[in-house]
Amino acid sequence: MSAATHQGELKATRTLWRWLTRKGWVLSNPWVEVELVGEVRRGKEQLRRGELAKLAVLCFRTARESASNGRWVGHDVDRALAVLVSLYPGMRASEVVSLCGRDINGDVITYTPAKQRGQRKVKRVKITTELSSLFQAKAKGAERLFPYKPPWVRSSLMRLCKEAEGSRLLRPRE
Repeated sequence: MSAATHQGELKATRTLWRWLTRKGWVLSNPWVEVELVGEVRRGKEQLRRGELAKLAVLCFRTARESASNGRWVGHDVDRALAVLVSLYPGMRASEVVSLCGRDINGDVITYTPAKQRGQRKVKRVKITTELSSLFQAKAKGAERLFPYKPPWVRSSLMRLCKEAEGSRLLRPRE
């Protein structure tokens, strides 16, 4: 059982027994003496700068090799570009897989973000010149840049982190 589960269950149990004691249905709260165990983790693990640099180098190298060969087919290229666009502009996985060729315009990606509180606004994100040229080369004649579902972006990130010897995994937002 994780520390967070243990502590949450113990706090709920203490609250119930405190209420029972106040009502006079039990004489005392036996759970007051039980100590919380473990340390609750806060937030998601993030890649460190060195790990992120290794990952970016691997992704750019993979994409450049495909661009120089003129081959934009294959999971490796798609994985590299999807990870780059989820890391640099910070797009969600669902936004990455919904990108179309027409969304790339020079060094700007124009897209509609995932629905947030009922609002759907068009968002424009500036990207690096190199990333822009890689996307424009891939986008020629492509309806959707990544014909996959959002979990594919996470699995791509995990695979490339292992390849780049990244010890932690950065989870893209869904």
